[in-house]
Amino acid sequence: MVDEKVCMAGMGYVGLTMSVVLAECGYEVTGVDISQSLVDQLNQGKPHFFEEALDVRLKNQTRRGRLKVQTTMPSEEVDVHIISVGTPLISGTQLPDLSYLDNVVEDVGRNLKKGGLVCMRSTIPVGVTRNKVLPILEKLSGLVGGEDFNLAFAPERTVEGKALTELRTNTQIIGGLTEMCVERAMAFYHRLTPTVVRLSSLEAAELVKLVDNSYRDIRFAFANELSLITESLGLDANEVIRSANLHYPRNNVPVPSPGVGGACLSKDPHILVDVARQGGYEPKVIPSGRFVNEAIPKLIVERLDRTMSGLGKNLQEARVLIAGFAFKGEPETTDLRDSTTLWLLDAMRESAGEVLGYDPVVSSEELEAHGVNVVELPDGLDEVDVLVVANNHRSYLNWDLDKISERLNRPAIVYDAWRMFDRSVADSIEDLHYMGVGV
Repeated sequence: MVDEKVCMAGMGYVGLTMSVVLAECGYEVTGVDISQSLVDQLNQGKPHFFEEALDVRLKNQTRRGRLKVQTTMPSEEVDVHIISVGTPLISGTQLPDLSYLDNVVEDVGRNLKKGGLVCMRSTIPVGVTRNKVLPILEKLSGLVGGEDFNLAFAPERTVEGKALTELRTNTQIIGGLTEMCVERAMAFYHRLTPTVVRLSSLEAAELVKLVDNSYRDIRFAFANELSLITESLGLDANEVIRSANLHYPRNNVPVPSPGVGGACLSKDPHILVDVARQGGYEPKVIPSGRFVNEAIPKLIVERLDRTMSGLGKNLQEARVLIAGFAFKGEPETTDLRDSTTLWLLDAMRESAGEVLGYDPVVSSEELEAHGVNVVELPDGLDEVDVLVVANNHRSYLNWDLDKISERLNRPAIVYDAWRMFDRSVADSIEDLHYMGVGV
């Protein structure tokens, strides 16, 4: 049994999943969050988002007393402080908002004890740990980093829906202020996972997370731009990509999507662009990829408008049902942060007569908070002119297009953004027009 005490600052997705796994490893974990209602909910063993088995595992650790959550820093001495607060973009800009980080670092600095480890987990611009976090910690604690306390950066790299598994299997990347800091952090993370990689500096570790998400964003942008090309040529992007990848080890082109969102991929490329500009380089590829991925939802609406006209109908008078509001359907999640479906919803509201919404896992209350007119299925399909399947939740694989088409106001459109349905089945149904990204 581990006797070290851990304080997790920030109980969002990253903080909560890691707190549960650390508690399972034997650490005594205190989570800190400013929301009293969230604190009360978590102490009852009820997570505020969906992650498979998280509810059971959270309840087990709170019941055993290995994990507790409060609104203030713990009064008792803490061995390890982990900072996992969000760093969103400043509203109306493409620059990171570090105000949440500033507040938490100040709290940690006032509670930091000699010999403690402070480990950054938040996604931040390169140089922030050394040039911003370190001075605050030293000033408020009266201690010297690298001598009196340890400071390290270990980027969070799990995928939503599989975090509880990946925290125990993914390689942990460690950069430290000094060699001693790296050794201390490596010893801590070795209890989580057998593979820990030592980097040469804090800055190298900070850059890893930005590279991870920016690279993925560019890959997806290539597929999405290819979908625009195939649409213009009357070809099927998925067919082309599938054939290009087949038994060809140098290709791994992803399938196109209705844009690329989520809390990380929508902001981290912008942070990396800002980092590059601070260093004197103007990036070309990274911002172009983000431009393509952010443009797709609006382009979908424009294409639907043209197609409706071709069917003799008017999108301005149409009844549209959007299914799938979580930013992804697989692995299953309820996370709506920067969901491309919300971007699609905004664009659709400007063009369609009536817009309805459905999601198999997100609660009606949360959807309604975003202004969604929520319906249940199958009744919500009645007299719908355009059905948009906007994420790839596995439940859509069980939908019967024949029965769905009977309820739609045909001629109707099914826009299958993730190609969940058999196109040949859709094409065989009279007055049902099948569309999708790249089709």
